[in-house]
Amino acid sequence: MIIEDSVEHITWVDLSPEPEMRNELQRLVEMALEGGSKDMGIDFSRADIVTSASLASLVRLHKFASRSGAALVLCNISPTTQSIFAVTGLSELFDVSDDRHGVIVRIGKHKSAQVKTTRP
Repeated sequence: MIIEDSVEHITWVDLSPEPEMRNELQRLVEMALEGGSKDMGIDFSRADIVTSASLASLVRLHKFASRSGAALVLCNISPTTQSIFAVTGLSELFDVSDDRHGVIVRIGKHKSAQVKTTRP
């Protein structure tokens, strides 16, 4: 797993293929619990498939991000993984973009929506 912070204040995560992905996602959940809310883009370009254990960790990470007001956007998802998301209904849960540029745009929209809802 490669983690980097960008000038857009987004934590970028390049996931490894399974079986490492499962452990990496679990570490991300632990980091999120320890470090508070932070916008995150997760890049699946090196991953070809996702196991049920990894899906469970992704759902936990999504729940934590939602509760803390952070954006979580996934990108570069393989057609096989997109199919898994569609069959399990997770495509409705996760914010997915084609590429990293789309992640930046979606996180920007997320932040704009937060500002609008917090104004009196």
